[in-house]
Amino acid sequence: MTGASSECCGASLVADLRAGRGVDFAARALGRFDVIATLVEPSAGALYASLERLRALPGVTRIEAWLHLAVLKEDYARTLRDPHVFSA
Repeated sequence: MTGASSECCGASLVADLRAGRGVDFAARALGRFDVIATLVEPSAGALYASLERLRALPGVTRIEAWLHLAVLKEDYARTLRDPHVFSA
């Protein structure tokens, strides 16, 4: 996983993540990072190269990366909008 902060809206970062090789998941975020992404690469060297490519994009001010040692639960099938909460 990586979190990135950028000046302005980070449009070049978002475009690169959408088209980028090795990007498994990407989301705009509020809070500590403007964007959070999951990068999947075949080696540590390839991961480093991808992070450096993102770090070099115009407007990117900070990147923080971390590794997952084990995935305990991951589920993107649900919606953020609960129909019971928002029904009129």
